[in-house]
Amino acid sequence: MQVLFLPSWFPTKSDVFNGIFILRHAKAIAEKHGVTVAYAKREDKIGSTFELEHTVENNVVIHICYFKGSSLFLLGKLINFLRYQKAWKKALHASHLSKKFDLVHIHVVWPVGLIYWFTKKLHSLPLLISEHWSGYLEVDGNFEKQKLNRYISKKVFKKASIVTVVSEKNKHALLKHQLHRDVRLVSNVVDGDTFFLKEKAKSDLIHFIHISTFVERIKNINNLLNAFEILNKKTPNVKLSLVGNEKNFEQYKIQLKQFKEKGLNIEYHGVVPESEVAKLMQCVDAIVLPSYFEGQPCVLVEALYCGLPFIATKVGGIPDIANPENAILIKDFNASSIADAMFEFIEKRSTFVSKKIAGDAQKLYSKEAIEASFTKIYEETIAMNNAR
Repeated sequence: MQVLFLPSWFPTKSDVFNGIFILRHAKAIAEKHGVTVAYAKREDKIGSTFELEHTVENNVVIHICYFKGSSLFLLGKLINFLRYQKAWKKALHASHLSKKFDLVHIHVVWPVGLIYWFTKKLHSLPLLISEHWSGYLEVDGNFEKQKLNRYISKKVFKKASIVTVVSEKNKHALLKHQLHRDVRLVSNVVDGDTFFLKEKAKSDLIHFIHISTFVERIKNINNLLNAFEILNKKTPNVKLSLVGNEKNFEQYKIQLKQFKEKGLNIEYHGVVPESEVAKLMQCVDAIVLPSYFEGQPCVLVEALYCGLPFIATKVGGIPDIANPENAILIKDFNASSIADAMFEFIEKRSTFVSKKIAGDAQKLYSKEAIEASFTKIYEETIAMNNAR
């Protein structure tokens, strides 16, 4: 089967983690099917107005067209929109749109749905949508605020035979907005060659890790840092490692410096490659994610693959992957609740069995499991399209 991926988010040379879970889905599916990815992205540091990049990664053929943005005050928005459209045309042309694809697989409807809607050649092909955006959730609310997004998205969802999401809450949100009737759960996938269980050296130090984009309105970083200060007063023998977006972390550097001056053991690692993320996970005791909202966080399923329990808020798809053997759920978003959950973990940490956590995760989030799920859905999508 030949599948054309059209993502709204995808890793690029300037942002290797943007939509990384979509690339992982592509790699899993490419174990059995032909997968071609077309994508367009603004990149102001390129030498010309447009730059086409062709790569092959784990049998996934990737065509990305970068375009240089305009900084003009008013006219710039129109110029950037037209360049975005043209970049997509170039990426689609490079993907040999005229050749036979069996199916189009959109990941995140907005804004690529706009490109899909105006590319009539795609409309005759069966369409599957995988929606990862949290904007449909009531706690986020961005879908209701964006009129053009709503208008185009509703039209594109009607063309799809099936829609997949990673959490029950995302499913209910799409159903509530009446975007589609057939919404199914398919989990994020983990690269078992990178993330795996490794025996951890014994230590009295209790080591937590947080990995994210450090966007405050989503990730709740201020309360996490304050929670660690509260925890440190109860049990000083603790450490917190922070990994992620350097630009977004700037706002926390003064606070981090103050905590270090007080003697708190906090270390910021910046952005590190996946292999280093895995090594860090293999050395710590638990991952902490006190987010205000989420889909199904990749860092949590990756942590489970490493046999690492997690401490997280009850948002998005997190309760779907949590159980008493692999997680402690935080009762509220405030610092004291986060600190309480971390302290509860310390008291119960001997009950978490890394080997069982990793074994259970492999059954659910492996490439083989996700590929099998999508193969079945692809077959149904094509059959439903032919029956129309």
